[in-house]
Formats: sequence, C-alpha cells, structure tokens
Amino acid sequence: MPEYHWHIGTRPLDLTGKEYDWRITNGITKRNGDAFVIKLTTNFGPHDPVGNAEHQLNNLLMKDGSHINKYVVKFNHLTTQVHGYGGGALHHIFYNGLLDCIKDKIAHIAPLLTQAVLIWGIILQAVWQLLQHLLLILHWQRNEPSLPILLYS
Repeated sequence: MPEYHWHIGTRPLDLTGKEYDWRITNGITKRNGDAFVIKLTTNFGPHDPVGNAEHQLNNLLMKDGSHINKYVVKFNHLTTQVHGYGGGALHHIFYNGLLDCIKDKIAHIAPLLTQAVLIWGIILQAVWQLLQHLLLILHWQRNEPSLPILLYS
C-alpha cells in the first residue's frame, strides 16, 4: 500500500499519493484552487464545524409550511455543537427564527402565562405554609399527647 503525505515545500502545497490521484481524477488543478476547496468541503465537511454550526444557528429560520417540530429538532441539534451561548441568547435566537404567526400567538399567550405563573406561585406558597403548620401541629401532638389540638387562623 503506498504512503500518502501532504508536503509543504517551496511551492504553496504539493499533493502526492491518494490526494494527488483524487485531485487529478476530479479535474482539479492549481489554477482552479477555489473549486478544489469547494470539493474538499463537499466531500469531507467544513474546516470549522463549530463555526459552521454557529453560522447555521444564527441564520436558522422556520420555513413557511414546515412543522415547528422540525425547527425545534434542528435548533436543538445545532445548540449541541456550539459553546458559550447562555439561555437568554439561545432564547433570542430561537424566537427570532420562528414564523411571525407563531410569534403573534406567543405575544398573545405570554401575558396569560405570566399571570398563571404568578397565581401558581401564590398557591404554592399557601400550600407550603399549610404544610409547615401541619408539621408543627404533629410535632406538638407527639410531644404533648394529652393536650387537645387547638387550630387557629
């Protein structure tokens, strides 16, 4: 089996072996080097996969007639390939890529969701207070079983 190497010499880039054979069979010469770079990118992927993922993420748009599931899957796939993005930045990128009709629905529902979250917080606080009172009563009853339980508001 022949050995294949990249040689960097006095010329910008000399190819020997398998790379040279591939280059010749695909009609790539030094004069059309841009085509060679395009062929390499097409056959072997981008040089900077993280940078490519960031570029795709920043330009991701939901297409008319497509399902939101496809958009969410693509978004999640790209977010696994990038680093250093906080939750706020990802939220902004996700929202900007949505269709306008979906953004309108979110704008209509968002105040209702905010109110629901506030009400849920009040309910949760009341439940925790009730549980604390019940635990206090149970603790008191265990320590003083002969005394009656007095509930007050």
